[in-house]
Amino acid sequence: MEFAGNVLQATTIDDLCGSVTPADVSFDKGGVYSTGWRTQTVDVTAFAGTSGLLSFAAHDVGDSIFDSAILIDHVQLVAQ
Repeated sequence: MEFAGNVLQATTIDDLCGSVTPADVSFDKGGVYSTGWRTQTVDVTAFAGTSGLLSFAAHDVGDSIFDSAILIDHVQLVAQ
């Protein structure tokens, strides 16, 4: 997540490697793995009263065989 040029949260595939399991789908280039549903919380209270851009991205780096994909669901912005 990036806010006014500041990356507030980033997760790499290497960060997730300990939690992957084989997925119930297949592709032509080998195994498919999944992390399952994950929850992420980011505190943005320091930016209260301002506006910004909330963005999500997946980038393929490190190999030329496997593609990466993400599914984002149930995003909530909660003011407390």
